[in-house]
Amino acid sequence: MTANTRTTCLIAFGGNVDDPQQQLAAAVVNLEQRGVIVERVSRHWVTQAVGGPADQADYLNAAIVASTDKHLLDMMAILREVEDQGGRRREARWGPRRIDLDLLLFGDSIVENADLCVPHPRMRFRRFVLDPACDVAADLIEPVTGENLNSLRNMLIERPLQMVWLTENPERVAAFLAQLVERENLNWRIVASDETPIIESVAAESSDATKQGSPYVVRIVTGRVMYERLAGDVKLGIFESLSLNELASLAKGPYLCLNAAQQEWGRELLAAVDAMQSAGSPSETQL
Repeated sequence: MTANTRTTCLIAFGGNVDDPQQQLAAAVVNLEQRGVIVERVSRHWVTQAVGGPADQADYLNAAIVASTDKHLLDMMAILREVEDQGGRRREARWGPRRIDLDLLLFGDSIVENADLCVPHPRMRFRRFVLDPACDVAADLIEPVTGENLNSLRNMLIERPLQMVWLTENPERVAAFLAQLVERENLNWRIVASDETPIIESVAAESSDATKQGSPYVVRIVTGRVMYERLAGDVKLGIFESLSLNELASLAKGPYLCLNAAQQEWGRELLAAVDAMQSAGSPSETQL
């Protein structure tokens, strides 16, 4: 990064313990004290907790557009410092917290290693991230998919929530989905359509396109050509162990990359589905 060059950043805020609104205000001040210029802050969005321990309080979510002359690693360190100053405790995954700051975008950077993933790996299918982000940065481009944030958000609003799972082992995926339905006591069924197994909700005939808990369909495909044939209708692409560079030439919309161990797939998929459907309620409060 050359001298005097500033990078536009998109930062997600979340919190559901103590006073998240006060924590957000303090985070903005703390960022600016560290030389980060905060340009816009979204409205506050209240959403139900997704994916973590049960019985959590609702989250306050927001998005911050900022600019910085710091390098990416320095910016990540600043966010951790602000979290620590706000009393963040890194305990249960997706658990309650006073403050959570996620770096969603850092210019057009695509970086993936053991310690860092930018753009944020789950931002593309999380309504509770994209709703506030579109308040202040709807035209920003997510560099892996090449889509702007408003386009990604609109893909999640449309129903049904069709997902396409690209795999080299369709039998394993079909068996996994069948077990998931049984284990979670979910009201879905597995059917056949064309060449691809499908899992869909029994309520697929629902006409309420905005209803939370709307039906979704997962199609299992074994080749890139078949994936691309369905890509126009895909609301979430599901991939196994692909790098961001590989995804950049394939995913054109929201996606979930299952890089975790297979025993974590169920939790990842269910959390993704919840996040796709978890539309928040915006307040009129704005910093």
